[in-house]
Amino acid sequence: DLRAVNNNILDMYQLKSLHIYLAMNLESMEKLPDNTYLCVFDDIVPHWQDKQGHFKLRVPPYDHVICCTGFNYIDLTLFDENCKPNTNADGKFPVLSSTWESSILGIYFIGAAMLANDRKAASGFIHGFRYNIRTLHHICEERYHGNPYPRDYLPITLDSLANKTVERFSIGDAIYQLNDFLCNVLVIPELNDITETRIKAEYYENLPKSYVLESGIFKGYKHMFVVVLAYGFHRFGEAAKHPNDFVHTPDFESANCHGFLNPVISYYKDGQYKDEQGLPGSLELRFDLPSTLDQNPAMVQNRVKNFLNKYLDLEPGTKFNDSFLGSKEIFKSKVIPFTAEELQKLPDLTKYDGCIPYTIDFAD
Repeated sequence: DLRAVNNNILDMYQLKSLHIYLAMNLESMEKLPDNTYLCVFDDIVPHWQDKQGHFKLRVPPYDHVICCTGFNYIDLTLFDENCKPNTNADGKFPVLSSTWESSILGIYFIGAAMLANDRKAASGFIHGFRYNIRTLHHICEERYHGNPYPRDYLPITLDSLANKTVERFSIGDAIYQLNDFLCNVLVIPELNDITETRIKAEYYENLPKSYVLESGIFKGYKHMFVVVLAYGFHRFGEAAKHPNDFVHTPDFESANCHGFLNPVISYYKDGQYKDEQGLPGSLELRFDLPSTLDQNPAMVQNRVKNFLNKYLDLEPGTKFNDSFLGSKEIFKSKVIPFTAEELQKLPDLTKYDGCIPYTIDFAD
């Protein structure tokens, strides 16, 4: 895997500094009487003019051979037959529930094996699974010792709920490293004139999203908002395949056309999915701070308040200003129109079914 940490051996090979790199298939390895190893490689020789095909190379003996061929995330030899967990088809991963519990009740897996439930975020690395382990600890504390999962209790006002939500997706470390895997959850019971002044909203952090949606642990609440940080490249489809397609300014007025990590809030009523709201991306991932000095500083906060108010109706009829620059008039005054020559070179944007890439090249 060509990463920066592996560059040195390639540099030293190119500079003939006693390192060798071979891109061939190892066909056989034999231990010789002097405890060295004879390796036979199979290579292809399409550039040999007399005859092309496969060629067997017997390389002079090696003193040591290290086989780096991957590894399994579970060693079944640790378990007796009466408590051996199930694995996936190739035996590489244990089969785990949404709370990392194996097929043997009461046996959980922590560490890199947590990758079994998350192949896209950081669960396979210590900077990721450390958060999973903390979450599992809290789940087990509740499940086996009756200590409730940690939560914050909030007054049911738009300012209170929006402030907490924006704060957590701006500085929350776990949902950043475990993007679209761990989530924060805002739950609110049925609101009515009798109880509204006494009840509180509850805000949970860093729960597995699959656990929240599959287990039904929040079924007793009327309203649930699930908050994640997620990539949005899939929204651009075939239109944007190259990373350089996202080096220009995104559409801040759009709710969902953002490629890099951005907050996504999903709303569930009585346990049923109803709607979701994407929020603008941020170069520094600080969504509580303006991205530019020209923008409406309350844009993100107001978009969250508008989305919450749409379903909670805490301030009936109120619409908060969530325009990027504050108004369409300000936007029009800031954008300089394309010239007539540029318009002729502008590609056909109607061909994009979903989001338009940030980068649009003028035709030559």
